[in-house]
Amino acid sequence: MPTQAKRGSQEAAKLVQYEIDMLLFTYSKLGIVDQLEHNVYLESFLIHVRNLIEFLVNERRHQDDVMLEDFLNDNSKIQIINKLVKSFFNKTEMDRIHKMLAHISYERINLKGKWNVGDYFQTIYRALNEFVESLSISNKAWFNLGSYNFRGKRAEIIDGSWSILCQVL
Repeated sequence: MPTQAKRGSQEAAKLVQYEIDMLLFTYSKLGIVDQLEHNVYLESFLIHVRNLIEFLVNERRHQDDVMLEDFLNDNSKIQIINKLVKSFFNKTEMDRIHKMLAHISYERINLKGKWNVGDYFQTIYRALNEFVESLSISNKAWFNLGSYNFRGKRAEIIDGSWSILCQVL
């Protein structure tokens, strides 16, 4: 079990930042590669979505889980972020992600439909933006939500929100 001093540390922030970086990278690759590579990037994207959801919903399953509350002490902000994430990622959707990624089960046969990767991405990033904007100035520096290239379009934070710009780079 980590000590209280380690909760919310810069070392823990690096773990969260890794998940953010991988989410951004894998999202940028979806749809521009062949089907097999697409599936690889999709599964990786969904794993990082799942990890960030677990961080953002702030329900510690294990004592050593890195959670939103480790960095943010404002309960009202935690509740806003929690509600935003849970409004889209309900139990049914989370079960679908878990079953399709982590379990070879008969349930997979019945789980059909497309992955709403754009909606997943937007929901996670709205929550991450809310999180980072709520941090102290010194802790904001630990998280990089800067500009990234998405399918020939540039995404950047404008006035604290992600915007996918329509201009092709």
